[in-house]
Amino acid sequence: MRLIRLGLCLLIFAVAGCNQQPRATTDQPPTTPTTPTTAPSVEKQPQLADNARSFDASGGRVEWPGVTVAVPAGAVAAGHTIKIRSGSEVGTMTGLYGEEVAGHPVAVDHDQPLRSTLTLSWSVPNLAAAQRASVVLARWNEDARAWAFTPERPVWHGTVLTAAVRDFSVLNWFADIGQTTGQITGTRVDEPKCNSSKLPSWVTGTVDPDQGMSASAIRVCFEPDKDSRVTVRVANNRTFSQQMSMVHGGQQWAWTWQGEDEYDPKWIVYNLAHLALDTSTRHLIPPLKAHAVGIARPKAPGSYHIEARTSVDPFSVLADVVAFGADESGVAVKSPAVTAAIQALYECGGKELLGKPNLRDVNELGGAVVGAIGGCATELMDPDSEFGIRFENLSRTLIAKGGLSQTAAIQSNRIARELTSAFRVITLGKILFYLSDQLANAIVGPLSWSIRGRGTPQVLGRWTPTCSSFDTDSNRLYQNLALQDRFADTSKELWQFKDFADAAGTAVEPLEYCSQAHRAALAGRLPSDWGDPKAAGIVAAAIMKSLSGVTVKSLLRAQAPAMCEHPSGRLVNGGLPVADPMMQGFVSIRLKGAPYISPLPLATTDLNADGVQDTVVAFDCSAGGVTWPETIAVYGPGPTLIASVDLGQYVEAEHSDVQSFKVQGNRIAIKWMSYHGADFDRQDWNGYLKLSNGKLTVTDSKHS
Repeated sequence: MRLIRLGLCLLIFAVAGCNQQPRATTDQPPTTPTTPTTAPSVEKQPQLADNARSFDASGGRVEWPGVTVAVPAGAVAAGHTIKIRSGSEVGTMTGLYGEEVAGHPVAVDHDQPLRSTLTLSWSVPNLAAAQRASVVLARWNEDARAWAFTPERPVWHGTVLTAAVRDFSVLNWFADIGQTTGQITGTRVDEPKCNSSKLPSWVTGTVDPDQGMSASAIRVCFEPDKDSRVTVRVANNRTFSQQMSMVHGGQQWAWTWQGEDEYDPKWIVYNLAHLALDTSTRHLIPPLKAHAVGIARPKAPGSYHIEARTSVDPFSVLADVVAFGADESGVAVKSPAVTAAIQALYECGGKELLGKPNLRDVNELGGAVVGAIGGCATELMDPDSEFGIRFENLSRTLIAKGGLSQTAAIQSNRIARELTSAFRVITLGKILFYLSDQLANAIVGPLSWSIRGRGTPQVLGRWTPTCSSFDTDSNRLYQNLALQDRFADTSKELWQFKDFADAAGTAVEPLEYCSQAHRAALAGRLPSDWGDPKAAGIVAAAIMKSLSGVTVKSLLRAQAPAMCEHPSGRLVNGGLPVADPMMQGFVSIRLKGAPYISPLPLATTDLNADGVQDTVVAFDCSAGGVTWPETIAVYGPGPTLIASVDLGQYVEAEHSDVQSFKVQGNRIAIKWMSYHGADFDRQDWNGYLKLSNGKLTVTDSKHS
């Protein structure tokens, strides 16, 4: 006979203690090794009696003290027999991860697969309700010398536990015999301590909901942080968790701090809740704990009201109920598989509770959470479900990181299954005392803390005009200029700041991309458009000044003429934007701040005697490869491109580079150099620029 043996045992588990484990800070499994500080205890191996009973295809029933096995007709293949044995009760087992109790093992020897299930029944009259809920089946693993969890689900009929089993080795039941810790006693926390340093200058005010009220549900203080951030310290002054959510201001937490490391079982369980439930705008604060969050200055300019609210919601109740259940069971949360089970339970429960209304009725709130936990615990026990797979993957990852032995890994997994099994039957009645007593005052309404302040101003002079909408450009100009930190003193009008006029000159520079007509019309509208007409008048004057002259800054964004096979286009920082300068070449104005060139000073005079100043500049360019003869352009106020001339028209040379401009009354003298290749056949030239009828030419050109 080929022996196929099944051993089954029922186990009750209780946690005896917990080692330290650092706080988990990301949405990944905790990375700190969970290697046991002591070797896992030796498992009690099954002690089978010499009481074998044989059964053939006709079936039958055998009873021993504490256990019965029923063999239905046809379960054994015709012409074959099976042998069934029982053994002495395993009893209490104390291991690294807790304390368990197990029943009488059952072994079935058969040389052919069973054709239907056998029914095993154990009489178990002395288990409490919580212990009965934790019962799972386990098989004896001879190689590991340990009882390994098996997924067949036992069923209670009064005080009798039954299991339908087809695949056998040695089986038994196991259960958690942890003790209930009871209700948390009511206490209060001290006010959080913040330093007295001045908050960042962008903060104009704060609201603390517990000022003068030591019994407030939350206690809050504010202090400065690096990089102009604000640290908000929040102490949960209640014996239940509260959810802190950002509700106004469009901000996210710059960072979060989950309090001092404590390493006790509840601290670890709540840190797993943070992994699964926290977001960039939501943060769980466990009972009687002080946490902190960072608030960064808003990135956009303007006035802000940043507000966060603490309240009780399904997520906070989920965190507390799971922590309560784990604490009640005595589970050793240092067990990698238990850690995985709790994290998966939080993730599944959080998903189930998404979109739930803000339940205010105790029974509805508790019912929603209990329903989610029960459903999720059932799903975790199903290895083919979404969160059953998630649990298995997390468990394998954490066990591998912990470097557990095979025996320790089996113990960890079995105990995690007992805890999960217990959560399947958690009831509203079991937690109603918590919901009624602990949440009564929180259901009344949430508390909020807030920060008022100014957002980050734009870089002065860096904004984009529409060049078509007066209202939009007026508003954008105001935002760029008036909301600068240097003008934050509200006791002054804008025009009273001594550097306001200089700042206005910089702020209006982007308007140089617009037509002169648009700029002039905008300047005319500002005094009636802004609430501070005097300041608006100063800005309007800056716009009109930019219309009457040409500056180096304005020319760096002027319209460039066509040259070197490049079409006319708007300069950006003195250069014409091209996708690939190495292949397509470049166009660059020869002024300080532009790329690829040696700068020349501006030359300004009234070239055509029309009473308006004209400014001459040179451009360097290429079409990919070496530079071509330079182009000279003349600009009027705005700056407005008036005309241009290519020096290649006057000298047949590969290169022609301007050496200097010199103003001589209403004329501008020009010196340039022509050459071939790398400075071959070099010649120096002199001439004068002439502007007539909108055309620019070089006159009186000759060798120097």
